[in-house]
Amino acid sequence: MFGLFGGKRDKSAETQEESQQVVAKEAAEEESINEPDNEAEAAETADEKPARRGLFGPRRKPAAEPSVEPGTVLPFGEIGVACGVRGRALGKEVDRFPDKGKGYRLYDSNPSSTAPRTHYLTGFKDGCPRQFTAALVLIGSPVLHEQMRYDPYNKDISITEADKAYEQIKRRICKVSKGEPCPEKRMAALEKGMAFITLYERFGSNASWEEVLLHNGQIAGSSLRKR
Repeated sequence: MFGLFGGKRDKSAETQEESQQVVAKEAAEEESINEPDNEAEAAETADEKPARRGLFGPRRKPAAEPSVEPGTVLPFGEIGVACGVRGRALGKEVDRFPDKGKGYRLYDSNPSSTAPRTHYLTGFKDGCPRQFTAALVLIGSPVLHEQMRYDPYNKDISITEADKAYEQIKRRICKVSKGEPCPEKRMAALEKGMAFITLYERFGSNASWEEVLLHNGQIAGSSLRKR
C-alpha cells in the first residue's frame, strides 16, 4: 500500500525529472549571461525602458516655449520669449531692478515715443529676453507692492493671480500669514530675485493694466488688473 501512494517511484519518472532539472539549470545560466554585468550597462538598459506612465499617460518634460521671430509685434498683454534678440537690437536700457548687481533690465525699442511699442526684459534663467508691447512700463519692488496692496483704501480691489503668487512666496520666505506685510528683517531676502513690472497699454489714463510678478528668473504670476 505504501508503494501505491508514492513509496516507489518509476525509473522513467526519475529520468524525466533529472532531464527537466538540467534544462532549467541551462536556462538559468543563459539568463545570467544576458544580464547587465556592470552599472553602465544597467543604466543603458534603464534608458531603453519606456517612459513611466502617469495618471493620464506618459510623463513628459514640458515643451519649450517657441521663440518670437525678430521683428514680430505682440498684442498688448502677451509676453513672448525672444531668444533671437541680443545686444543693440534690444533697444535702450531704461530701468533695472535692483539698481546694482544682477537682476532684471528693461529695454525700450523707442524711448522717445508714447505709443504702444516693443519692450524687452532680461534676467531670466534660460538667458532669453522676454518681449511685450506697452506704451509705459514700470518696475516696482515688493515693498511698493505691499504699500499699495495692503492699503486699507485698496481692500476692495480684486485679488489677481500675481497677488496669489506673491502671497505664496512671501509666506515661505517671510514666515507670515496672508495679508500680513513681510517683516523688515526678511525683506532683503524677499527682494532678492523678485520684482513687479506693470504694463500700460496707453500713456496716460488706463482702465486696466497688466501686472507681472518675477521671481528667481521666472514669471511667477501675470494678471490683468482693472480699476
